[in-house]
Amino acid sequence: MDFEFSEEQVAIRDTIRELVQDRVAPRAAEIDEKGEYPKDIEKLFAQNGILGIPFPEQYGGISGSSVSICMGIEEIAKACASSLRTPNGRCVPVQTVSLGPIHSASAARGSSGAWAM
Repeated sequence: MDFEFSEEQVAIRDTIRELVQDRVAPRAAEIDEKGEYPKDIEKLFAQNGILGIPFPEQYGGISGSSVSICMGIEEIAKACASSLRTPNGRCVPVQTVSLGPIHSASAARGSSGAWAM
């Protein structure tokens, strides 16, 4: 059994790590201090494909594996755990069941209308 990360998983992790270190970590204390949800960070994640990790490419996602999702969550949490949560309580990036083409595409862009946990 091979326990090595794939090249794609490492690339996703490294991309998220760099983005988070450059744009999220410097604001982590401010985000926690204000106690407000960082909508700009969610938009940043959407623009950089982080919200699209669990969704199929045909719906605007990147078809990432569960391991890729966990690696992304870990990198974000290292800098700012508050940035993992959206206002409606879902975790970013979220593992989903099949949402269908319309909902998958909007979720991958960060513009989903409703979620259930």
